[in-house]
Amino acid sequence: MEAVASERSPWALETRNLGKEFVGFKAVTDVNLKVRRGTIHALIGPNGAGKTTMFNLLTRFTPSTTGSILLDGRDITGDPPAKVARAGMIRSFQISAIFPELTVLDNVKIALQAKHGLAHKALAGSGATRHLDEPAMALLDQLGLAGSASLVARDLPYGQRRSVELATTLAMDPRVMLLDEPTQGMGVEDVEAVAALIRKVAVNRTVVIVEHNLKVVASLSDQVTVLARGSVLAEGSYADISKDSRVLTAYIGADHAG
Repeated sequence: MEAVASERSPWALETRNLGKEFVGFKAVTDVNLKVRRGTIHALIGPNGAGKTTMFNLLTRFTPSTTGSILLDGRDITGDPPAKVARAGMIRSFQISAIFPELTVLDNVKIALQAKHGLAHKALAGSGATRHLDEPAMALLDQLGLAGSASLVARDLPYGQRRSVELATTLAMDPRVMLLDEPTQGMGVEDVEAVAALIRKVAVNRTVVIVEHNLKVVASLSDQVTVLARGSVLAEGSYADISKDSRVLTAYIGADHAG
């Protein structure tokens, strides 16, 4: 039945009247999001717009108060986060989530173990995970990181650490990738490099990206949803929303608010 639902739905990810209310505060209100399969869909908005809360709701780290979430046409609203991940929706975080004391290669191998439902084994000096060397190196090579495979993750420049995190996300072989501020805190060169990687790995995948750098959004996104105060303010191509007076007002107001 799930395969039939997937074939009938053009949406890789959809929300219907999704909402989240904390005590005395509505963080997200009646969000109807439709992410077309095989596209890069950006969620943008000023600080406090509800973007990270949306990611928490989509991945079920935070339970919704109202509405529903569909992944490939299947309702996942009541699923726990681990089941959502196994179903093919994987999230990266604003703060790098790699293991700093391990090598780049071992970080990817741990993600591969998780993909196959294996218990994490001691990696250093162990032959128990040697069979993962080849697929891990293939993934690093795809992202231009093969030359850094033996380096300890903490010793990498910040931009490369974020690239390693992207590699560990890809190791889970997601159908839908949620990327939370992937270029945050980067210099211009690192931003361009990571944006190029995202464009590369998005081929044959669906990507939802929360990103403050509007140049990155303009260069990557097929569709943009603008959130403000937890609700959808505007939606369309970047060219369309960048001319929308409501969007300009929301961002100008945020700038004046500091």
